[in-house]
Amino acid sequence: MKRTLYTLIVLGMLSPAILQAAIISETIVFDATIDSAKYDIGLSDFSGLGAEATFILDTDNPDVLTIRLTNTSTALPIVYNLDQTPGSFDVADQLLTSISFDFDGIALINGGNVKIGDNSYSMNFGNITSQLSGGDDVSGEWGYSNINPASTGMLPILVTSTGGNQYVFGGSNLDGPANLNGPQAGLASDPILLTTDKGYILDTVVITLDLNAPLANLDFLDNDVRVEFGSDAAFLPEPATLVLLGSGFLVMRRRKK
Repeated sequence: MKRTLYTLIVLGMLSPAILQAAIISETIVFDATIDSAKYDIGLSDFSGLGAEATFILDTDNPDVLTIRLTNTSTALPIVYNLDQTPGSFDVADQLLTSISFDFDGIALINGGNVKIGDNSYSMNFGNITSQLSGGDDVSGEWGYSNINPASTGMLPILVTSTGGNQYVFGGSNLDGPANLNGPQAGLASDPILLTTDKGYILDTVVITLDLNAPLANLDFLDNDVRVEFGSDAAFLPEPATLVLLGSGFLVMRRRKK
């Protein structure tokens, strides 16, 4: 079961127009693995690998979708290679690099931006003289796609720091080459599990997506949501648990079957 949080914004007297305004927020916690192009899923134990994504929609501005994406991993997986020999979870694979979902034809991404979350910061970005912190723009290291092929294991609408046929959000090149070639700028857990010289962001980014059509709600999340570690390490499906953020008027809904 999933619940949707409606926070009613009330200013002055409660007019019908004001009562219709709402911030809809839904948080999905990922803690199970469904696919990998690098490791034998049947033999590997991905316990400890995790992520959290909060989707936020302001019904007064319904053609903008905000996603707060966090790497919540607590331990490195025990993995086996595809040839069933014991392996090690690569340094690059600890970084959370992508999130995907399916608008089911309702909307497409036109653009947007990616910023470092509060109390988060960058490490090892090579093209800047000092590292970045909460609120700083890292859009030049992230991109999006509206037609991500199913063969990747992800869903059609993709936001990612990895390479491929993605549109870059735009902005300064902060680390590595100008094209997306992640896992640079991917998310490490806090505290970080491994020491790495790769460029990364600790903990959280806030993704703001400009859409070509308005969203009435967050029901598209019922089509599934997936996140990816590295460029081919593991895809984690939803849902596992739910965290409600903020306070306000709660409306409960059941997940569609």
